[in-house]
Amino acid sequence: MKDENIFDAGKPKQQPVIDVDQPLSISQEDIKKLLSEKRERLKELGAIHKTTTILKEEKPFDEMLQAIVKELPPAWQHSEDAIARIKYGENVFLSHAGFKATPWVQRKTFETIDGKEGSIEVFYRKKFPEQEEGPFFIEERHLINNLSSLITGHLNTQIGKSLLKQSVPEKKETQEEKDQRTHASMNRQLLQKFLNKHNSDRDIYHDLMQYKVREILLVANLYDAYIIEQEGRFFEQVTGEYYQLNLSSAP
Repeated sequence: MKDENIFDAGKPKQQPVIDVDQPLSISQEDIKKLLSEKRERLKELGAIHKTTTILKEEKPFDEMLQAIVKELPPAWQHSEDAIARIKYGENVFLSHAGFKATPWVQRKTFETIDGKEGSIEVFYRKKFPEQEEGPFFIEERHLINNLSSLITGHLNTQIGKSLLKQSVPEKKETQEEKDQRTHASMNRQLLQKFLNKHNSDRDIYHDLMQYKVREILLVANLYDAYIIEQEGRFFEQVTGEYYQLNLSSAP
């Protein structure tokens, strides 16, 4: 049995010293690989961004899917030899003229809420080295799955809106409702005319209120003048006119 120094038993073991000043040895091959992976991730993000932009434009589904299928090949590793196809129901949308399917394909199927089936497919025109899924990378599998979810969600939303409109019948207006609507419209017009005249009169009196009224000339026979002055009805009548015009005080 190996002897242990009891004084060293509780001490932490010495860790190897790393010289931070020593430059890391990264080969040119590693740098190229990192840059290539970064470019591929940017291409995938670009495809998702372009697809989202197309979906937001609210185009008819045939124009929408045709625009999306053209954006698929550039997002794959060997984009110069990639072609794409989207199927939806009886409709087929191709990325290139003279499309021809090959054995090297990555596919994602989907189904909308109305029972229509579809698929997104990316083909390579020729054979490439084996990766995680044939000649395709695992990141490309994630990409095609995400694109399928985006397209399916948008199609389901449009189908749901269409079904909702069909389930709510348009209410027909009865003759009585038409008469009531016409009567209400006439009442609003009459009220608006009254308000316009009332506001016009009030504006005139407001314009006059900047001048102080010091004397009022009353034209009447002696008897009427005496009765009006003694009973005080003249002041009440004048102030009543002011209040009807919503004036704050008599001029």
